[in-house]
Amino acid sequence: MSQQSADDQKLESSPTCWHCKTGEAETIGHVLLACPKYEEIRRELLNQLRQNLESLGERGNHAWSCFARGSLSYQMQVILGVLQFGGLVDEAIAQFSSEYAAKAWNGRIVI
Repeated sequence: MSQQSADDQKLESSPTCWHCKTGEAETIGHVLLACPKYEEIRRELLNQLRQNLESLGERGNHAWSCFARGSLSYQMQVILGVLQFGGLVDEAIAQFSSEYAAKAWNGRIVI
């Protein structure tokens, strides 16, 4: 059995996150906003998102302020596009989401 297949089987058999061993469930919210395994990726891309939003002026500053002060549930809804601000702000958030998903997925794969 390949390493990836064994990893997939482990993930399917247990709802807890086996990347960080915190005992937390491996939910979308955990992976997006809390799992220590993805902290470096998350920090880098959230900093980039903040800069991108702030460069958009008042609307971007408002979006970042709401996001930064929001609960993890609120932040997850923004990242997933459930809650939207409109226009270029949503485009910047969608770019963050796409880059985060790609980098986190690549960081998750064990070869």
